[in-house]
Amino acid sequence: MFADTTEDTSGLTTDRGIAPVPDRYDPWVEVIPANLAHNAAALRQLGGSPILAVIKNHGYGLDYRVVARVLEPRPEIEGFALVRADEALTLREQGVRKPILLMARVTDAMMKDLVAHDITLAVYADDDPSRLARLVVSKPAPVHAYIDTGMSRMGIRYDRAMSFLRSIAGTPRCRLTGTFMTFTEDAEFDREQLSRFQGLTRDATAAGITLGKLHAASSHSIFHHRDVGLDLLRPGMSLYGGYPDKFDEERTVAELRPAFRLRARRADGSAATRRQRELRPRVHRDEADVDRDDPVRPRRRLCAYGSQGRQGARRRPTVPGDRRREREPFDHRGGRR
Repeated sequence: MFADTTEDTSGLTTDRGIAPVPDRYDPWVEVIPANLAHNAAALRQLGGSPILAVIKNHGYGLDYRVVARVLEPRPEIEGFALVRADEALTLREQGVRKPILLMARVTDAMMKDLVAHDITLAVYADDDPSRLARLVVSKPAPVHAYIDTGMSRMGIRYDRAMSFLRSIAGTPRCRLTGTFMTFTEDAEFDREQLSRFQGLTRDATAAGITLGKLHAASSHSIFHHRDVGLDLLRPGMSLYGGYPDKFDEERTVAELRPAFRLRARRADGSAATRRQRELRPRVHRDEADVDRDDPVRPRRRLCAYGSQGRQGARRRPTVPGDRRREREPFDHRGGRR
């Protein structure tokens, strides 16, 4: 649900006012579009490059469809990155037109469907050039080459990447529109990774290979490696208001705002609420402790528990109607009978 907007039956936001409270008692997450937009602008200014917004893990729990709808009109947003093919296709069906990068390996059949919907593929496996060569498509498929500079999670190793890039560039059924890497977020090794990436891209460019847009900076790098903005930023958690590492330091660099809030419906005036009031701990007091302007309200709390009402070694609140406390009964206002 959106904050400060109303949803119609199709799920699109309107400007008719604040969203209605759901007719239920379970809590819900409410997305704050203004704060998402603020964070995108703040990160764009801090990193100095357009943003490839990472909306994986179901939009970091906020629903990737909602986040994409909010962010796509923003001038700071170049496109989106996620890791599930079905989610990428859903965004296209929803009407998202900006570039979408799928950072995951897919089957040959799914690859054809993704290319038909103009979704950019990440390539990094040794057989990717041959798989792309077998594609039957009306136009070259856009791809980004994923380079492993030491993260050892995904990507083609940087010391084997030159021949791989030549193969991709020589495949007529694809078009290399980007090249990227991922940092380990270790301050010293990050510099080594950046050196490896820059060396590779320099050699590839000298060899006549067009690499497209370069990107490496996640949320952490935007705050801690200000010189690696390259052509695109690739933040995830910071778009949603999260500082990546050292909160006290990072909040002085850029102000981020939480892009969501957890809400729940109150049961004011209901029977359940009245029962909750009845279950509140009672207060021992005598005549001198009563506020003269309000005889029901004590001026000071002497004891929050009944003198009886022990469960094992623990005291529990005195509850009206509890048969286990007989020696010191209370009326419903907390006074002695």
